[in-house]
Amino acid sequence: MADIASRIEEANALVLKRILEADPLWVDLRPAKEVVPGMTENTILHAGPPVRWERMAGPMKGAVAAALLFEGRASTPAMALEMAASGDIRFSPCHEHDAVGAMAGVISPSMPVFAVRNRTLGNTAFCAWRDLGQASGCFDEETVDKMHWIHDVGMPALRAAVLERGGLEIKPLWARGLLMGDEHHNRVSAGTSIFTRMMAPAMARAVEDRQALAELFDYLANFDLAIVPLTMAGCKAVMNGAHNVEASTVVTAIARNGVEVGIRVSGLGDRWFTGPAQLVKGIYHPGFSEADACPDLGDSAIIETTGFGGCAIAAAPTHVTVRDEPGAALRYTQEMYEITLGKNPSYPIPALGFQGVPTAIDIRRVVESGILPIVDTPIAHKEAGRFRGVIGFGMSRPPMECFEGALTAFADRYLD
Repeated sequence: MADIASRIEEANALVLKRILEADPLWVDLRPAKEVVPGMTENTILHAGPPVRWERMAGPMKGAVAAALLFEGRASTPAMALEMAASGDIRFSPCHEHDAVGAMAGVISPSMPVFAVRNRTLGNTAFCAWRDLGQASGCFDEETVDKMHWIHDVGMPALRAAVLERGGLEIKPLWARGLLMGDEHHNRVSAGTSIFTRMMAPAMARAVEDRQALAELFDYLANFDLAIVPLTMAGCKAVMNGAHNVEASTVVTAIARNGVEVGIRVSGLGDRWFTGPAQLVKGIYHPGFSEADACPDLGDSAIIETTGFGGCAIAAAPTHVTVRDEPGAALRYTQEMYEITLGKNPSYPIPALGFQGVPTAIDIRRVVESGILPIVDTPIAHKEAGRFRGVIGFGMSRPPMECFEGALTAFADRYLD
């Protein structure tokens, strides 16, 4: 028993070191089929653990339909849904392809993906530049047109800028954002503004098409959540660098598909440990309520896995999910210190005396304490195509079954 305890301690120390020393650099923006491992013309990736078409949540089915219309594989929504159900399309979790996807998480071959390289270890991860309507399950003409704009106008312009700049260091952006009131998942106003300022000179130099440049600036000025896909790719690059360390009990992914929530653990390889997705407790836009909501959805919890989002909510006390609860933001982050192995000094939280964000969720601490990780998440409508965008924001927690299953598997593997 002493030997395995020492192995776990050494493994977790290595994982924590890799997370703390990770150095994500945005290097490119290209169609998924050109860079994402395992992507083919008949592959569509999705958020969360594996799920069959017939079990997919409404928003995910809608996002798949939008992707097939965007790819030109179908000319009507009915044709797209029929193709998706035909068995001709291979569905696979984004996480199994070094990628992540927001909300429904659907990535098709031609969709642009942000490529972020972890300079410390050399690994690269990806996240789709998604339209919010498509990510939340819409497949109308406006949604598909916006997807084409992202591919035809946005991608060439922004790619030219990042190549001209020689990449964008993400670590300083995250640190500054926390100091300005972001938690990097849903309260990201500072991050998008910082990103725009950092990229503006390169965009002006690299983009010859003035109309395209103006449209890109309009997009960044009017969509606060624009930075989220880049942050997700960066967090995935960080956590992939910490994955597959023998005997580590650190969670390297939390992902939700609207039906199940799954986690991955560094020392347990690529196996998923799942439990039922729950409804999100949150603040809904006028006209919507919990009765309209899809259960917990999206790969964006990779942000929490890295130490941001719900783990760092104390940095964002003005966020809609906590602003009406005095002291709640501080309490939530302090809870997260109890289930993590360390604090990341690169990302200090002013309201907590500049302590670093809680880092490296440990399945043992979760099960022993009964405290579940907090995910600060948007909420999609449960019906495909019902509403273009999110219907609210809230806090969710993965089911305890995920952590108990992982801890049992860990014991079976390492204690026998």
